[in-house]
Amino acid sequence: MVYKRLSALDKIKIPLYVVIMLCYVIGASFFSALSLIGFLLTVYLILRGQKQQVVEIMLLLSSFAGIMKLSDTFTLYNLLFVVAIIRMLWIDKGKVICFFVFFSLAIASVSTLGLYFAEPDTAFKLFSFVVGILFAGLVVSNTREYDIRALMRIFAFGIIASSLVFLMRDYLPGISRYITYHTFRVSAGVRQVRFSGLINNPNHYTLPVNLTCMALISYLISKKMRIIDVVLLGMLLLFGTYSLSKSFVFGLLVSAMISCVYLLKRNPGRWLRLLGVGLVVGLIVLQFVDTEYLIILIDRVLVEDAVDINSYSTGRFALFELYFNYMFENIRVLFLGNGLFNPLDRASHNLFIETVYSFGLIGTSLVTATYLKLSSTGLCIRRLKKRTILNYSLLLVFFVRGMAINIITSIMFPAYLIVITLFIGEELSDLPSEI
Repeated sequence: MVYKRLSALDKIKIPLYVVIMLCYVIGASFFSALSLIGFLLTVYLILRGQKQQVVEIMLLLSSFAGIMKLSDTFTLYNLLFVVAIIRMLWIDKGKVICFFVFFSLAIASVSTLGLYFAEPDTAFKLFSFVVGILFAGLVVSNTREYDIRALMRIFAFGIIASSLVFLMRDYLPGISRYITYHTFRVSAGVRQVRFSGLINNPNHYTLPVNLTCMALISYLISKKMRIIDVVLLGMLLLFGTYSLSKSFVFGLLVSAMISCVYLLKRNPGRWLRLLGVGLVVGLIVLQFVDTEYLIILIDRVLVEDAVDINSYSTGRFALFELYFNYMFENIRVLFLGNGLFNPLDRASHNLFIETVYSFGLIGTSLVTATYLKLSSTGLCIRRLKKRTILNYSLLLVFFVRGMAINIITSIMFPAYLIVITLFIGEELSDLPSEI
């Protein structure tokens, strides 16, 4: 970590973050001009900030992108990617490592190829996708200067703040046109609202919740957690429970398994302290949870009526089979892809199928190889001597959650790439062993 004396912008950035969020929320609810003011403030912060501030504001606002829309396909958040890329290049005086060039060419070529197979109106969406991925590539190409713990807190704070806006939707009339919330049928004529923040889908909403929870748990068991992290973790668990998402529960189970593996290998006695903290946080969270929601969630995970695994997965296995059959019957799709934003009758609900279907085996291999080389080079600059399973915990949770959700076309996908990659370079080991 490279520490620098606080600049004038550092001293006011948190109040500025709050003002920017309020501008977007009030602008979407009452006065659209305030959204433009929020955008101009964000641009000012990006153009005046260093890399840390640029990444912080983009992670913070990723949860608010849904209310920053200019149209159904384009948002102010997409424009901020362009501004952020320009600023990052300016900070580095236009110097980028060759692997970023290769990665950029791979993304551009694979996405452009997809235009030949997808609908013409996806060009605008593809532009948004490409600038987001290029920003993520710039961020991870040199990880030396980042305070990763601060980035994770900001990311968590953005999720929580957007969740509070969802709670206040009845008092923010204009927000309703941006929010499409889901409900769960409890009985005839009775439905419960599923919590989903401003992301409009409970499963998509709980993916960043799972990732930030895993990061905060990692800080806890590596003795690097503070009180603010406990508060953030408790609130995230509370909101995740109200989502009624089975995937969220499975994500937590993966987090628990990773934590146990780490503790049993390095400090078998510390799991008692972790269990104690977990019980305390759990009991506190339970005080704020509607018992009916908890019962419904338990029923969904354990005893929901299901005749087979396809029924339990809400039809996902049938979709997997549909996409597999389609790709193997169409060799061009299998090797070259069918373009982004061009699903079959329904989305695949699987990260791996989605990626191969969109880019093909050739495109997937090309993009994956160039990103891995770019990010590994960026992480080497950080000079981290030891890594534990905790460093890869967000990646593992992401892959498990990705088995039941579409991700790469999400506007938050660049944020996922950033937090997962940077966390691999976080200092989490307090013991000499390494993996």
